[in-house]
Amino acid sequence: MIISHKYKFIFIKTTKTAGTSIEVFLSQICDEGDIITPIFPREAHHTPRNYRGLFNPFAEMILNQGKGLPTTVVDSIRGMKFSKHLSAKRIKTRLPDSVWNSYYKFCVERNPWDKTISHYYSRKKLGKPWLTLDQYFSNTFANYGEASGSLAE
Repeated sequence: MIISHKYKFIFIKTTKTAGTSIEVFLSQICDEGDIITPIFPREAHHTPRNYRGLFNPFAEMILNQGKGLPTTVVDSIRGMKFSKHLSAKRIKTRLPDSVWNSYYKFCVERNPWDKTISHYYSRKKLGKPWLTLDQYFSNTFANYGEASGSLAE
């Protein structure tokens, strides 16, 4: 995620959409006062900065009606005002209205099927090499009809 005060834009990084590559590119034009969240693995041309800080967790808890409470609490305790995959809704609560309302906001999305397959292979690579595509779909979408929104909050 990047907030460029110099160019007055907010890049909201979504998952599995080449967001890290875009973030590395954009971070090279940013100023020292801009907000750039860390990425992993580290990239030579990407320097995280200004992402730590305090924020009012209560405003976010009220806005989200208690959903995602653990994320808000952990971010608040750790002093992580901004992190790589914060939703637009959370970013908005952590910024002054003047910044949110006047900056250009954008993200990148990709074909949902490609994104899903990429997520599946990422899960296999990160500790679940036995996971079949059928198991992935069963586990991921088992309660999807009851879910309200994103697969990854």
